Amino acid sequence: MFCLPLFKKSAQFGLLLLLVSLATTAVSAESWQYHQDVDRLSNEAYSSVTSPTLPRGLYDDLKITIMCRQQSLQVIIDSDSFIASQDRQFEMEYQLDKQAAVTLVMRTFPDSKRKGVNTTEAKALFDGMLISQDKLYIRVKTMLKEVLTATFPLNDAHQALEKILSDCRPTAVGDSTNTAFSLRDFEHALKQLPIDQQQHLLNTIKNLLTTMKQAH
Repeated sequence: MFCLPLFKKSAQFGLLLLLVSLATTAVSAESWQYHQDVDRLSNEAYSSVTSPTLPRGLYDDLKITIMCRQQSLQVIIDSDSFIASQDRQFEMEYQLDKQAAVTLVMRTFPDSKRKGVNTTEAKALFDGMLISQDKLYIRVKTMLKEVLTATFPLNDAHQALEKILSDCRPTAVGDSTNTAFSLRDFEHALKQLPIDQQQHLLNTIKNLLTTMKQAH
């Protein structure tokens, strides 16, 4: 008899913890997640950024991951549906913001019909995601001729992507001391500055260009 109130309070407290845990999980699943892990077979460290969980019923159950392994980028896609036979090629189409759609040739894993990877063109997708301000749309045609689609917001992805950028800098992204600073690199770096600093830098470049023209 004396233990009943204590049992009720313990049960209520346990239920509260469960609800808080579920709420925390739900919130974290709505954003891009950065992970670091070690491959148990090879003892090799790797890092990844995984897309948020999309609302059920609005999109197909697709997940996209950008992974840095051995300082090289990979794009990996997961689905609950069969995409292609094991170790077979299939196409994934992606579109960033309102840009033209791009087709990637993916390959399913040797032990999976639901999971595919691309390493040769992963950097192009990664670079586009870094400077995108809106969303990533992907489209996959399955072996059963079904079309799976998903749209991922990118407004909260940049912080996680920057960590992958740092992890893969030596080869996948390139060392600034050995690689030319491209226009895309400049646009990305410019967007990281406050508005007033952006304008100051642009004015400096404008004056520099005027001086160079006058010198000729």
